[in-house]
Amino acid sequence: MSLPPDAIFDAVHDRPAGPGAVFLAMSHAADAVSAEPADPHLVASRLAAGLQLQLHGFLEQYRAFRFAFPERRLALAERVAPRAEAILRRVLERASVHEIRHPHPVALKALRLAMEPLIPPPTVAATEAPPAQASMTPAAVPAEARGERS
Repeated sequence: MSLPPDAIFDAVHDRPAGPGAVFLAMSHAADAVSAEPADPHLVASRLAAGLQLQLHGFLEQYRAFRFAFPERRLALAERVAPRAEAILRRVLERASVHEIRHPHPVALKALRLAMEPLIPPPTVAATEAPPAQASMTPAAVPAEARGERS
Protein backbone atom coordinates (compact mmCIF):
# COMPACT_ATOMS: atom_id res chain seq x y z
CA MET A 1 0.00 0.00 0.00
CA SER A 2 1.23 3.48 -0.78
CA LEU A 3 -0.11 6.65 0.79
CA PRO A 4 0.96 10.23 0.23
CA PRO A 5 2.54 11.80 3.34
CA ASP A 6 -0.29 14.32 3.72
CA ALA A 7 -2.74 11.44 4.21
CA ILE A 8 -0.93 10.58 7.45
CA PHE A 9 0.62 13.83 8.70
CA ASP A 10 -1.14 17.14 9.32
CA ALA A 11 1.47 19.26 7.55
CA VAL A 12 3.82 18.33 4.73
CA HIS A 13 6.58 20.67 3.63
CA ASP A 14 8.06 20.43 0.17
CA ARG A 15 11.12 22.57 0.87
CA PRO A 16 14.33 20.74 0.05
CA ALA A 17 16.33 19.79 3.07
CA GLY A 18 20.08 19.95 3.21
CA PRO A 19 23.01 21.52 4.97
CA GLY A 20 23.61 25.26 4.73
CA ALA A 21 27.38 24.80 5.02
CA VAL A 22 29.71 21.87 4.50
CA PHE A 23 33.33 21.81 5.61
CA LEU A 24 35.87 19.28 4.41
CA ALA A 25 38.58 19.34 7.06
CA MET A 26 42.12 18.20 6.27
CA SER A 27 45.31 18.47 8.25
CA HIS A 28 48.40 20.17 6.84
CA ALA A 29 51.94 20.96 7.96
CA ALA A 30 51.35 24.68 8.55
CA ASP A 31 50.59 26.07 12.01
CA ALA A 32 47.55 28.11 10.97
CA VAL A 33 43.96 27.15 10.24
CA SER A 34 42.81 28.24 6.80
CA ALA A 35 39.42 28.17 5.08
CA GLU A 36 38.92 28.40 1.34
CA PRO A 37 35.81 28.03 -0.82
CA ALA A 38 35.74 24.59 -2.44
CA ASP A 39 34.23 23.17 -5.61
CA PRO A 40 31.12 21.24 -4.48
CA HIS A 41 31.67 18.57 -7.14
CA LEU A 42 35.26 18.01 -6.06
CA VAL A 43 34.21 17.72 -2.41
CA ALA A 44 31.42 15.31 -3.42
CA SER A 45 33.99 13.19 -5.28
CA ARG A 46 36.28 13.17 -2.26
CA LEU A 47 33.45 12.22 0.11
CA ALA A 48 32.30 9.46 -2.26
CA ALA A 49 35.88 8.13 -2.45
CA GLY A 50 36.00 8.15 1.35
CA LEU A 51 32.76 6.18 1.41
CA GLN A 52 34.27 3.63 -0.98
CA LEU A 53 37.23 3.30 1.36
CA GLN A 54 34.89 2.73 4.32
CA LEU A 55 32.94 0.11 2.32
CA HIS A 56 36.05 -1.69 1.10
CA GLY A 57 35.74 -4.63 3.52
CA PHE A 58 32.04 -5.08 2.80
CA LEU A 59 32.55 -4.91 -0.97
CA GLU A 60 35.43 -7.38 -0.75
CA GLN A 61 33.10 -9.84 0.99
CA TYR A 62 30.40 -9.12 -1.58
CA ARG A 63 32.80 -9.95 -4.44
CA ALA A 64 33.63 -13.26 -2.72
CA PHE A 65 29.89 -13.93 -2.41
CA ARG A 66 29.45 -13.15 -6.13
CA PHE A 67 32.24 -15.61 -6.93
CA ALA A 68 30.42 -18.33 -5.01
CA PHE A 69 26.97 -17.35 -6.28
CA PRO A 70 27.38 -15.55 -9.64
CA GLU A 71 23.66 -15.61 -10.31
CA ARG A 72 22.87 -13.63 -7.15
CA ARG A 73 23.30 -9.87 -7.09
CA LEU A 74 22.87 -7.05 -4.63
CA ALA A 75 22.21 -4.09 -6.90
CA LEU A 76 22.73 -1.53 -4.14
CA ALA A 77 26.26 -2.82 -3.44
CA GLU A 78 27.09 -2.58 -7.13
CA ARG A 79 25.93 0.99 -7.54
CA VAL A 80 26.51 2.53 -4.11
CA ALA A 81 29.58 4.61 -5.05
CA PRO A 82 28.23 6.33 -8.18
CA ARG A 83 24.84 6.80 -6.55
CA ALA A 84 26.36 8.31 -3.41
CA GLU A 85 28.45 10.69 -5.48
CA ALA A 86 25.41 11.80 -7.49
CA ILE A 87 23.41 12.45 -4.31
CA LEU A 88 26.33 14.30 -2.71
CA ARG A 89 26.73 16.47 -5.81
CA ARG A 90 23.04 17.47 -5.74
CA VAL A 91 23.11 18.24 -2.01
CA LEU A 92 26.42 20.14 -2.05
CA GLU A 93 25.37 22.31 -5.00
CA ARG A 94 22.91 24.01 -2.61
CA ALA A 95 25.42 24.46 0.22
CA SER A 96 28.27 26.77 1.06
CA VAL A 97 31.25 24.41 0.66
CA HIS A 98 34.71 25.08 2.10
CA GLU A 99 37.95 23.24 2.69
CA ILE A 100 39.38 23.76 6.14
CA ARG A 101 43.09 23.03 6.52
CA HIS A 102 44.46 22.75 10.02
CA PRO A 103 47.51 21.57 11.95
CA HIS A 104 47.36 18.29 13.82
CA PRO A 105 46.44 18.33 16.62
CA VAL A 106 44.13 21.30 16.17
CA ALA A 107 42.73 23.75 18.69
CA LEU A 108 38.95 23.57 18.45
CA LYS A 109 38.64 27.31 19.10
CA ALA A 110 40.82 28.01 16.04
CA LEU A 111 38.55 25.78 13.93
CA ARG A 112 35.45 27.57 15.19
CA LEU A 113 36.94 31.00 14.49
CA ALA A 114 37.79 29.97 10.92
CA MET A 115 34.43 28.31 10.22
CA GLU A 116 31.93 30.55 12.02
CA PRO A 117 31.97 33.47 9.52
CA LEU A 118 31.39 31.00 6.66
CA ILE A 119 28.16 29.56 8.01
CA PRO A 120 25.22 31.20 6.24
CA PRO A 121 22.49 32.70 8.41
CA PRO A 122 19.38 30.55 8.85
CA THR A 123 16.82 30.84 6.09
CA VAL A 124 13.35 32.19 6.75
CA ALA A 125 12.01 28.64 6.49
CA ALA A 126 14.41 27.45 9.18
CA THR A 127 13.40 30.26 11.56
CA GLU A 128 9.65 29.75 11.21
CA ALA A 129 7.89 28.14 14.11
CA PRO A 130 7.77 24.41 13.55
CA PRO A 131 4.39 23.07 12.47
CA ALA A 132 2.21 21.53 15.13
CA GLN A 133 3.24 17.96 15.75
CA ALA A 134 1.31 15.59 13.55
CA SER A 135 -1.14 13.51 15.45
CA MET A 136 -0.42 9.81 15.10
CA THR A 137 -3.33 8.57 17.17
CA PRO A 138 -5.11 5.65 15.51
CA ALA A 139 -8.04 7.90 14.62
CA ALA A 140 -5.70 10.26 12.73
CA VAL A 141 -4.22 7.45 10.62
CA PRO A 142 -6.42 6.34 7.73
CA ALA A 143 -7.97 2.90 8.18
CA GLU A 144 -6.10 1.47 5.18
CA ALA A 145 -2.79 2.60 6.67
CA ARG A 146 -3.65 0.73 9.88
CA GLY A 147 -4.30 -2.41 7.81
CA GLU A 148 -8.05 -2.22 8.35
CA ARG A 149 -10.53 -2.74 5.56
CA SER A 150 -13.46 -0.43 5.21
